[in-house]
Amino acid sequence: MNDSTLEHRRGEVSSLLFSSIDRKLSRGGSIEALERSREAYNLANSAPKLPSPWPQLTSYRLAHLRCRARQLSVADLKEIDDLFAEASTTPELSSLACAYRIAILTRLEHIDSRSSRSQWQQIRAVCFEEAVHAIRHAQLNAKSISRESMWLQTSAFNLLEFSSYLLGLPYDDLEGLAIRDVVEQCYAGGWFIVGRGIEQIRMTEVFARCEFRSRAAASNVLFIELNRRSASWKVVWSDVESEFEPVNEEFAKLVLLSMKQPPLPQSDLRRRTVGTDGEDSDSRFRQVKTRTQRAIRNLFKDDSLKVFVGNVLSPEIRVIGLVEGAAFQ
Repeated sequence: MNDSTLEHRRGEVSSLLFSSIDRKLSRGGSIEALERSREAYNLANSAPKLPSPWPQLTSYRLAHLRCRARQLSVADLKEIDDLFAEASTTPELSSLACAYRIAILTRLEHIDSRSSRSQWQQIRAVCFEEAVHAIRHAQLNAKSISRESMWLQTSAFNLLEFSSYLLGLPYDDLEGLAIRDVVEQCYAGGWFIVGRGIEQIRMTEVFARCEFRSRAAASNVLFIELNRRSASWKVVWSDVESEFEPVNEEFAKLVLLSMKQPPLPQSDLRRRTVGTDGEDSDSRFRQVKTRTQRAIRNLFKDDSLKVFVGNVLSPEIRVIGLVEGAAFQ
């Protein structure tokens, strides 16, 4: 078979494989998706086989689609196990394919004849070890693998951890292999909550927003969101919750920075609020401060509200901020 024929077959496999993952086509265990996946598998594995990862990708996809049948016989499960085993022969899919094999092998253990149970248990134990080895190997070569590969390894680890909990498989080999669990991810971002007495703990945006929303139940509080692109604020009263409305970013920065303890020197507060551009940054800072005070009085509907004591926000005003660190420098 010449190169052009091989490359043409590769294109066909890619097209079939891509169409088999279409959500509309796959919904409800579509027979059409299964047929396209099987055709892609046959084309990828016909002699001469396509280069990796095409045979393994088609094996992996076909195995998943076959798993979705409502009833699977022992023969079906054995064929699915073979497909996942084949998929595991490429390092990029090894840990995930092995993790899914564990589920199939467990089903075989329970529905196959009693005499075969120990055999499936032994294969499952080996499969678990192979998956752990694949994750460990990926970590040792972390500098040379892509972010996408790291995501795959994390997914595989979570599946193996679940398998360990469910089936009592040895967890010792998994110790220290988690690339980044959900709790660790919490601290991986550049967002934090700001307020009096609130420690600024860096979190991902998702977790920071979660805390911000939960704090929004408090009343008589000015809530501020400040990110690199915009700012908004609202006041929550005991009986009324207003909507967030856009606000001048300099107003938001001034309020949040004026809560810092110990207080920032005026030069730092001015620089971080209005920058140092322009001939008269002092005048600009005074203008921003005056307008911020007026805006906050309007929010609280109190013309006599004391907003600042010097350059410090009045203790009468409770503020909770959701801040993207890059906007707070």
